[in-house]
Amino acid sequence: MSFDRTTIKSGPAILTWNGGTMYFAKGLTAEEGFETFDVTTDVFAGADKRRGSLLGTIKGTPSGQWKNLGVWFPWLGAARGTRMHGASDKTAVIKWLDGDIWTYHNAALQDMPDLILSSTKTIMEGGITLECRTKNNTDPTAAASFVTRTTGSFTDTSFDWDEVPTQVYAYAWGGSSPWDSFATREGVKIKAKAKWSEIPTDELGVIEKELDMLEVTASFVPMGITQANLDAKLAMQNSASAARGARMSALAEDLIITGTGVYIAMRSAFMRKLPMQSGTDGKGRIGEIEAVSTLGVTTGAAVAMLFVGTEEPA
Repeated sequence: MSFDRTTIKSGPAILTWNGGTMYFAKGLTAEEGFETFDVTTDVFAGADKRRGSLLGTIKGTPSGQWKNLGVWFPWLGAARGTRMHGASDKTAVIKWLDGDIWTYHNAALQDMPDLILSSTKTIMEGGITLECRTKNNTDPTAAASFVTRTTGSFTDTSFDWDEVPTQVYAYAWGGSSPWDSFATREGVKIKAKAKWSEIPTDELGVIEKELDMLEVTASFVPMGITQANLDAKLAMQNSASAARGARMSALAEDLIITGTGVYIAMRSAFMRKLPMQSGTDGKGRIGEIEAVSTLGVTTGAAVAMLFVGTEEPA
């Protein structure tokens, strides 16, 4: 038996999409496939499988380059009903270090990266997800309707370690002590999760999605905060905000995180969960709390629940 070892492909890759280039901490995955539906008869135990919607996904955890933020965080200020793929197709190109090039002709960002603000971690620890579908106004049976695979030289020189911050951050949750400047055990994690509704046609299956909801949450272990101050922030009792149906805006304050070249504002954030624990394994009394952003509206317009940038907005 003989075997050609050059047929075994491996190695890292980068992604370019919508004007941004992404390097990954631990590789990316590109998965292609399709849904199926069953056609059955009661005579047989099995089902005849038929093809449904076609879908590809590209996933990976970024290396943490703090640039092209409008590319990787496009949904923070988006209106409800905003289309994921939009009016024109955007190509996602995977460039493998060995020279392979895969071009997905219609890709859209589904999941924005999670953030972690810590002196010992890179700033984007959560993965991104791109959704890849057939080209707009194109029959999926046509050649190059979904992906094109070519080869070329790997020539990208855009990576710079200086664009990957790890630093001590300042945390402020409102303007009153002790929350106007507080410490954490392992930094602050922030997630902005979009919920999407599918738009199908009978002929092609799902061809688009529209933005239905966005929730922004943060989690961290505060250090040096008294129980009284924690209780006041959560307001489980002795407060009008403890009543069922109360608006959380009365408790909400902006969570601001700043560092050199980094400015993040989680607007109108309130504490939703306060875990407390015992033990002798080095854990403190207070566990990882959860903060949630409540949507603010000013003169009829929604206020973006999360801002990410390199400096405070004007």
